[in-house]
Amino acid sequence: MGCELVLCHLDIAPRNILWQEDGSLCLIDWASAGYYPRLFEFCAQWIIEGKDGEFNSLLLKSMNPLPYQEMAQKESVLCAWRNIQKYPFRTKNTNSSKTLSRDSMDRIPAPPHPMPDYPPGWHEQAQQEGITPTGPTLVPPPRSSPGTGEQNRVYNRVARCLRAIWAPHPKPSDAA
Repeated sequence: MGCELVLCHLDIAPRNILWQEDGSLCLIDWASAGYYPRLFEFCAQWIIEGKDGEFNSLLLKSMNPLPYQEMAQKESVLCAWRNIQKYPFRTKNTNSSKTLSRDSMDRIPAPPHPMPDYPPGWHEQAQQEGITPTGPTLVPPPRSSPGTGEQNRVYNRVARCLRAIWAPHPKPSDAA
């Protein structure tokens, strides 16, 4: 029994979310995107969890939970990723005298600088929703900073959009 494939971005991070002046949000850098099991999007966040402050944890909490059959595969996928990092593939173009260490900076880019603190009012809003932010913001504030109420509306809009992206969609045969 296979997993349903959905459109996954695989690189959701503060650096790939743009907040336009009109308040709309744009998700950029779709180079890694494709149709994968939802588990892959979760794994992409688990692998880099903590490198963007609390962003990854907040994002994981906002995503609909995975079904049991996909969660059962979590350790296998993460183990494969760890092995790829530990034992990188060598190609005929790889210089054999060059040693590839696990800590090689050629393979994993340094994380971006931390995002600024949460705007006023977000902590209370997040507590009401069951999420307690303590780190960076989801997106950087616009050039002309809106009031607290508008920031909360934008935060809620981002959360709704991200939930819609990862919500399992019924197959056309299920809808009939």
